Amino acid sequence: MAKRGKLVWQDSDGIWLAPSLAAKRSGLSKPELARRAALGALRSIDDQSGQPVWYLEVEIAKLARDRALAQQGKADRPKPARKLSDAALEAQHTRAWKQEAVTRRYAVPTGVAAHMERIMIADTLDPAKAKKPKGD
Repeated sequence: MAKRGKLVWQDSDGIWLAPSLAAKRSGLSKPELARRAALGALRSIDDQSGQPVWYLEVEIAKLARDRALAQQGKADRPKPARKLSDAALEAQHTRAWKQEAVTRRYAVPTGVAAHMERIMIADTLDPAKAKKPKGD
């Protein structure tokens, strides 16, 4: 079994973490940590080829804290309502109108007139009873 190097190193500046441990603690990938170090947003100690081999533990802890707060905030936010297309809205309203035509009791017309009105509306919305225009 290969011997692993140390993952933590301490000097006068503070505690330094190896890239694998820093990635695990921060929740970011090693290339993302290297990109941030190259931009100067994250303190690191580089090797001879310019690749970061140590990251400052205080900054990694701050990244981990920010990530945890962001995830906690995502859980607290309600999911935005889905926008329906025009066709979906029309289909939704058509279904509601069909249901109302069969079951709704209208307040103004009463008696035979109301009954005939409901039958006519239901017949016009029922595709099985739809009449084809003459001449087709």
